[in-house]
Amino acid sequence: AELLMMLGEGAADAPMGRARLEELAQAYPDNLENGHDK
Repeated sequence: AELLMMLGEGAADAPMGRARLEELAQAYPDNLENGHDK
């Protein structure tokens, strides 16, 4: 539900645009190899 809210599903104005979300995802990738995200 939180992700849909962030993406603006059903909201008049999305708190974070898709482009910004992609930018953050690239800046802070999931690091599964060293286990820091576990």
